[in-house]
Amino acid sequence: MQFVAAIGLILSLILSSSLCFAAPKIEFISSKMQALVRFSWALAEFPHQAPALIEAFHRSPFRNQPEARRAIASLQSLRGSLAVGANFEQGIPGRQGGFTVETLITIQSIYAKDVDDLGRRISGLMPMASEKVLLSALKEIEPIFNDVIWNKSRVELERAREHLQNSISDKKISEAFSKIVKFYSAVWPKDHNFTVGVYPILFLENFRNSTTSQSLGPIEEHGIALDLRKPKLPDSGDIGVIYHEISHSIYAAQDKATMLSWKTFFDPRRGPYALQAHLWLNEALATAIGNGWIEEKLSGRLATQEWYNHPIIDKFSKAIYPDVKAYLENGRSLDQDLANRIIEAFQRNFPQSNRDLTAILNKVLIVADATMSDSSPTLLAEFRKSFSPSTIGMNRYTEIEGEDPFFPVIVLFNESTKASLLKSITDRSLLKKAVPLIHELKVNQVGNLVLASNVPVILIKLEDKAPPNWRSLWTSLAKLPFDSKVRPQTLILN
Repeated sequence: MQFVAAIGLILSLILSSSLCFAAPKIEFISSKMQALVRFSWALAEFPHQAPALIEAFHRSPFRNQPEARRAIASLQSLRGSLAVGANFEQGIPGRQGGFTVETLITIQSIYAKDVDDLGRRISGLMPMASEKVLLSALKEIEPIFNDVIWNKSRVELERAREHLQNSISDKKISEAFSKIVKFYSAVWPKDHNFTVGVYPILFLENFRNSTTSQSLGPIEEHGIALDLRKPKLPDSGDIGVIYHEISHSIYAAQDKATMLSWKTFFDPRRGPYALQAHLWLNEALATAIGNGWIEEKLSGRLATQEWYNHPIIDKFSKAIYPDVKAYLENGRSLDQDLANRIIEAFQRNFPQSNRDLTAILNKVLIVADATMSDSSPTLLAEFRKSFSPSTIGMNRYTEIEGEDPFFPVIVLFNESTKASLLKSITDRSLLKKAVPLIHELKVNQVGNLVLASNVPVILIKLEDKAPPNWRSLWTSLAKLPFDSKVRPQTLILN
């Protein structure tokens, strides 16, 4: 199974079986190149970027500058090259660690001194022509970035970095790390430390400001919100977010046996809410641990504001927090009893989620013909705008045999590819049950079914013209309910 979205750079970490019972060291780095790359990714509308970065550009006098628009278009043309990568096979299906070229460039930007140094560090990751386009675009954007972001923020960013470096050594944090590792039944190599690259996100008036952070194995990224009108140092909330990302890294460092145990705890055969709870579990646990438990330890009170900028994750993490906190405080690992309570909490708080595709498609495998896969950068970019998935996989028709997947499947086909899809479905195929529906569907219709394992499958018959209008398709799909008992539904396309 070839996954497009990066879910963490694990490398050799999970090959070690030794646990680290003291918190590893954490080094904070503020890098201009990291901030430039993040700003550039935002301008190119890559997923998971802070909205305030592109809004700051739109409010600047550079927004209509031809050179800027040309550089942004150049970056957007590289979506395909930046999305390729590799997956590691030491996990289980749906839990492999991996990276994309974009991930590796982001990591190297934390250490790079300037654009030329970044070019040396990423040499060989992309075709030479693509690499040249990327570096030229970054150099074109850099003066704009200096004016809009860097020159205004670098002093406050360095103050924030120093404060975080001094604060992270709190004894409460050191004691918490081993309990988090225990909770996840994870492995973490002794003396393997973390690097946190911090970059500035300027506070904007009359705008819904939010930050973004991400986990890249032992490398973490954290966007720091800087309000230049009334500067203040990072607080327990920032450290909570950093430990949110560290929790993702620890989760990704589970060994295969633990991954299999957790899969059993949330087996979809326990019901549709078991699948739903598991699909949202990674973010909900990291939020409960970092934004809940760690922040409460440091500040002495539980944060009452929004913990995560997504309604399902925010509500779910708060619902499971009392149980998660009790397990952490008592040095316990997640087990079937806690899994059952987590599933019950999801069902109680989201009773209609088994019909809501925006909730169901948090993780998804998209199966398509090679001709459709050729437009995958646009397909995936538009899909993310409608569904905000944490993980998207893409397979060809010939790659769908074997055991049922552990998350929902979307199958795309048209009249021209219908024969090859049917030919790929053997007696062992997970789509054998879908054959009658494939024959029944008309153009721009959607058919739903549920596999024996309780995993949903969505079949969509497209027009033969290529490429489809992916934005219209996914926007329309998001409005339809999932119901395997109804007749095929028609997509209302613009």
